[in-house]
Amino acid sequence: MLKIKSKRQGAELTSILKDENEMLFDGKTFWNRQSPILFPIVGQIKEGKTQYWYQAIPGDHGTEVGAAIQKYMSGNIDREELAAEVENYWKGQE
Repeated sequence: MLKIKSKRQGAELTSILKDENEMLFDGKTFWNRQSPILFPIVGQIKEGKTQYWYQAIPGDHGTEVGAAIQKYMSGNIDREELAAEVENYWKGQE
């Protein structure tokens, strides 16, 4: 059986139990978050871009957009402010 728990704000996963075995990082050791989508890419990216489904993603996308997502998940900005930050990021890429 699979049981999943998440935070109400931002739907950050807090537990994934498979047959009563925890499969997700505890969120207490080394880093106080758990969601795997929040981890940045570690190392270099070829030509500064990541390919994702035929779209080139700029190398700073994870840190820049990730920071906005962190602010939203911590309650420091609302959904509209998050959308504006993400939109402004992409406008700056044109």
